[in-house]
Amino acid sequence: MNIVKLRTNHLINPIGYALDASINLSWQVEDAYSKWQSAARIMVAMEPDFRKDSILFDTGKDEHINQLSYPLQLNWLPYTRYYWKVTVWGDEEEVAESEIAYFETAKRSEPWLASWITKPESLENHPMFIKTVHITKPIRRARAYVCGLGLYELYLNDEKIGNEFLMPGYHAYDLFMQYQTYDMTEQFTIGEHIIQAMVGDGWYKGRFVFEGGYENLYGDQQAFIYEMHLEYEDGSTVIVCTDNTWNCYNSPVVKSNIYDGEEFDSRLVLSSQELKSADLLPVCPIDIDYQKLSERYNPPIHIVEKLEPVQLIISEIGEKILDFGQILTGWVEFEAEVPSDHFITLEHSELMQDGCFYNDNLRTAKAQFMYIGDGTTKRIRPHFTFYGFRYVKVTGIDDIQLKHFKACVIMSDIEETGFIETSNAKVNKLFSNAKWGQKSNFLDIPTDCPQRDERMGWTGDVSVFASTSCFNMRTPAFYHHYLKNLRLEQQLIQGSIPFFVPKPKVAYHEGINPFLISDGAATWGDVATILPWTLFQHYGDVGALRVHYPIMKDWVNHVRALDIENGDHKLWDHGRHLGDWLALDHDSPSPIGATDMHYISSAYYYHSTLLLCKAANVLGYSEDERIYGELASLIKDAFVKKYFDEQGQLTILPTQTAYVLALHFKLFPEDKAQDVLHKLKEQISDNNGHLNTGFVGTPYLCLVLSEYGANDVAYKLLLNEEYPGWLYEVNLGATTIWERWNSLLPDGKISGTEMNSLNHYAYGSIADWMYQKMCGFTLEGDKGGFQEMIIRPLPDPSFSYVTGRLDTVAGTYQVEWRYMEQGHIQYSVVIPFNATATVFLPDGRSYRLTSGKHRI
Repeated sequence: MNIVKLRTNHLINPIGYALDASINLSWQVEDAYSKWQSAARIMVAMEPDFRKDSILFDTGKDEHINQLSYPLQLNWLPYTRYYWKVTVWGDEEEVAESEIAYFETAKRSEPWLASWITKPESLENHPMFIKTVHITKPIRRARAYVCGLGLYELYLNDEKIGNEFLMPGYHAYDLFMQYQTYDMTEQFTIGEHIIQAMVGDGWYKGRFVFEGGYENLYGDQQAFIYEMHLEYEDGSTVIVCTDNTWNCYNSPVVKSNIYDGEEFDSRLVLSSQELKSADLLPVCPIDIDYQKLSERYNPPIHIVEKLEPVQLIISEIGEKILDFGQILTGWVEFEAEVPSDHFITLEHSELMQDGCFYNDNLRTAKAQFMYIGDGTTKRIRPHFTFYGFRYVKVTGIDDIQLKHFKACVIMSDIEETGFIETSNAKVNKLFSNAKWGQKSNFLDIPTDCPQRDERMGWTGDVSVFASTSCFNMRTPAFYHHYLKNLRLEQQLIQGSIPFFVPKPKVAYHEGINPFLISDGAATWGDVATILPWTLFQHYGDVGALRVHYPIMKDWVNHVRALDIENGDHKLWDHGRHLGDWLALDHDSPSPIGATDMHYISSAYYYHSTLLLCKAANVLGYSEDERIYGELASLIKDAFVKKYFDEQGQLTILPTQTAYVLALHFKLFPEDKAQDVLHKLKEQISDNNGHLNTGFVGTPYLCLVLSEYGANDVAYKLLLNEEYPGWLYEVNLGATTIWERWNSLLPDGKISGTEMNSLNHYAYGSIADWMYQKMCGFTLEGDKGGFQEMIIRPLPDPSFSYVTGRLDTVAGTYQVEWRYMEQGHIQYSVVIPFNATATVFLPDGRSYRLTSGKHRI
């Protein structure tokens, strides 16, 4: 028996993270011959040896400890590392003790001793802040608490500290500013050390937001704060802070922003030795609210993979273009000896057109990296930007050697947890594309796209992709950061939810895009209930659900108040909404779709109210459960009365999405489910067997078809290779998911440039159906965390086999079905330790299985 994946708040050994309410501890057990956990014991200590006088907390041997979520509440001190371990007893007299895990607090409520500093006006480039420190004795412990606005990289003696990038990340800087904690104990030896910090514009003050963008969204000056606590072996201490003793100089980053890229002048790089005789300028103080500084919430942004170019393309007009074979998010690093004053330019794009480089669909984003050489060989990369690309046009290098170039894939540090393989290579590619769409867009927040002048945290995309993303990857810490931003934005607008989070604060002047000042649309705003409930379903973290419950409740109360103001119809039958975004069921150029927008908003009003009721039940809020349960019933009655006639027919224009929502939310007259399903199937048949749904209908389309008995139709939609359909994209060479069903036309030409991303994850929600219906990993029931799994696979003979693996917080499940001779189907199921699964087969048989491997 091995105890693995010990996590604190879903992070492994976190340092300097915010502690909300209580700490959640979790772990998994592997390689056990026992099937059940009979008891467990958790110990927390101040020292890693767990000597008796250092132990703070000990549950003793306890039969009721849950491995998914153990809430730990103690009086946490600042600047302190806490160690914990768990012992597990199995039902077969098996016992194991874990390795030691830890978490470390940062400043907590301690006041800042450091001061914010900025560059003088005479400094033209992005600044490099510098301080020389002298270490006189052996160091026992060194911690630095750091924030840079907008983005920063920290260096010690010319070496970058840590493997994170784009820190402090993207968040609502007007509401809180995350600082990072660095363990620098091993970096400091006796002698002189040079601390440097390079600071860029980033989201804080660089050009951002579509339609040309705005600058200085959160501030108009770059700033930096650094507070290092040094403890010597002899017990003495010293604190190094940013103050007027620091200096600065022009960093080699001449300019940068998220959309346009970066200009890097290596002639300005100064070594530690050169700095001793350099002309340095004094820093300036800057007044920034210390109260907004917060311990971090965001997981690290890492380079998670490096790809080599698959070919060098020489275009018809002589362009030199690197093809990395995959659309991704990140940057290119390369090694080159560049003559002094020589320019190298990299331009990034998602596709080629007519055999040539093409990036018009990036709109105003230049997406360039310009490098100026100094006559030496260097490993070269950008610092304060990122790109969405597959192709890179290189100018300024005559002899391009592919081995010298790498595409660095950057994303938040999120573990992959879901894996599917089928007998159909194109479907496997589709699944890969959906994953790459998530890898490309889960960069500190869930962005809509990584390439053009947008890259914003649209809430509607999260609503429709939340379940898929949790199947694909372990997301609770990532989404906790997003929900922290969402909650603060929600409180500014009295319970409503913005179209995107963070919501850029721009001047409300005439002519501004209404998206920037609007909020509270159905589906988009319903992320407030959908995301917290989805996280509970997947991870079973009651503490997190409790933290996020006010978001859910305030959103439902907000919609309820709007309903009361507009006649108290128990419907959301007013206001402007985005409808079934990008649906294909009408001839109008409007992207909103043909489904009645108030039908959609009222359906989501019911859905959110019901999810709030379920959350109240889990949390034991009985009065809320009663209130919102009654409200949900009233909404359903009003909905059915308004939108269905006595024969069970829709009273609005019938669309695929209208029927899909009725089925998925169970909003139809009693005993009329099969009638609604029949109408949906008619809609699909009348559309030549094709879907025409948008962001609202597509995520649930195949789910409801399979759930209500039309599984064959769901498989046909999946396997459709014509436009519109998922495999249409695959056949045209897609490596991620497109924003539009026809982002490319059949001849490979782009269908338009105004709103056309080839890396937009929302329609990748088909993977949710693949997990739940194809493999059978369902989200049925109201118990979170998959410790009691319901597995309900729905095979189809269009596949000879399907294999799925899901690494849940309870452990790893596997399901495989395979067609054998005479049409028989063989099922193989693996259940993790301390879990059960009830397997339902299409022929009506069911089996309750415990830990181990099973074949049916």
